[in-house]
Amino acid sequence: MREEVISEQFESIIKAIQVPEDTVERIVQALKESFHDKNKFRDEAIQSLRQKIDILRKRMDQAYTDKLDKKITEEFWLSKQNLWQEEIINLDNTLCAYTKAEIPYYESGYKILELGRHAHSLYLKATHDEKRELLNLIKSNYSLRNGSIEYSLKKPFNWMTQWASNPTVLGN
Repeated sequence: MREEVISEQFESIIKAIQVPEDTVERIVQALKESFHDKNKFRDEAIQSLRQKIDILRKRMDQAYTDKLDKKITEEFWLSKQNLWQEEIINLDNTLCAYTKAEIPYYESGYKILELGRHAHSLYLKATHDEKRELLNLIKSNYSLRNGSIEYSLKKPFNWMTQWASNPTVLGN
């Protein structure tokens, strides 16, 4: 099989992930809304955790004052102190999980959509090595059968071909 024929078939694979502009805008808007909702949930969870930690620290301070004033025994104070300290450690660990750097999926999603939008023009300008790299990025398997390339695309590029060929798949 001639190289030009294979190249044309690979070009059609790249062209298939080119999502229409209005569909890209709808997806980007949905990503922004989802990102906003996720951040709101995260911020509320962090605030709640900090409040719980503050409450426990106040209890610890009050219990220490009660111990000094002989309102509670040393043993009772130690048992509560250990219990509350353990709770604070658990809450701090959860708080750390929320505050760690997270994958900025909105930005990643946007970059993937941009790649899909420009993949065809990039492919046309690319060297052989760059074309191979681009194809390896979007496809997982391919084979040559009866003069045609059979392939499967990696996620999300498989979805992008559906969006490109049928934008109504996304709904409104």
